[in-house]
Amino acid sequence: MKSSLLIKLFSFIAVAVSIYASPISKKYNKEEKVTLTVDKNVNYYHDLDLDVYYQKSSLKKVEKKPVVIYIYGGAWCSGNKEKNAKTGEFLNENGYISVLPNYHVFPNATNVETMVDEIHHAIQWTNKNIHKYGGDKKRMTIVGHSAGSHLTALTLVKSTLGMKNLGKPLKKLPTFKDVLLLNGPYVVGDIEESIEIFSKIGMIEYAEAFKGLFLNKTGYNPQDILAERKKKSIKSLGTEHITFLECTEDMTVPLGSADPMIEQVKRTVKNISIKHVVIEGEHNTINHGIRDGDEEAKKTFINLVKKYNKL
Repeated sequence: MKSSLLIKLFSFIAVAVSIYASPISKKYNKEEKVTLTVDKNVNYYHDLDLDVYYQKSSLKKVEKKPVVIYIYGGAWCSGNKEKNAKTGEFLNENGYISVLPNYHVFPNATNVETMVDEIHHAIQWTNKNIHKYGGDKKRMTIVGHSAGSHLTALTLVKSTLGMKNLGKPLKKLPTFKDVLLLNGPYVVGDIEESIEIFSKIGMIEYAEAFKGLFLNKTGYNPQDILAERKKKSIKSLGTEHITFLECTEDMTVPLGSADPMIEQVKRTVKNISIKHVVIEGEHNTINHGIRDGDEEAKKTFINLVKKYNKL
């Protein structure tokens, strides 16, 4: 009798489990559907906008994604975020939330400090708003290319030291996981010579930019600013890690140009790790490579991003 009752009881439990287990299993094993998308022309400061590449999820609660801010180059006079849309898309495809801000270039900006101010505001906007796009503000990388590397480095140095920019001390920025500087000049060389060379080869736009932005002006070289500081006098440079990338055949910013900047960072900053990467290629190997679908350039770039800001 007892045995019969036990059998019936176990049978009832088995039926109950079979009825309720399926909905529970479906609820918690639901596959996440992700849609890659972009929010274009988001106003972040005055008349300036940025694009945010992010992932829409079918689930309400998802893990926040690491973030990459990309600062384009173009000799301080010819870049824009539209030319670098492929970079935003590529980062998004690889699991990152990417932010591509526009900033005024010459002749719309006649002072490097204007560009620094705008990049500073783009970083602040990202830190304040990126959670709305599923981004993790505690896991941010900033990438600069060419003039973008120079401006990124200058923005970090001036904000870390609280230096004046457009007449006001620049506020400290959130700490980045990594700063990735591609093919950057950290000292803008002989200005008069550069103007003469650009004029001779017909690059009048660049000649006018150098004349308007740098001639008879000071305070625009991050390397020189650090050189004036005492040994290990800077606690942090606003990042846990900094990577300098150079290319073997770079005729615009020759191989070795980053060495003095690296030495100044090592000499003056207490808490930072530094990596110097040299790859085969020319000045635009990475950014044009991504734009043109070069798999080797893509691989090099994303591996550098992932190394210090993991998914």
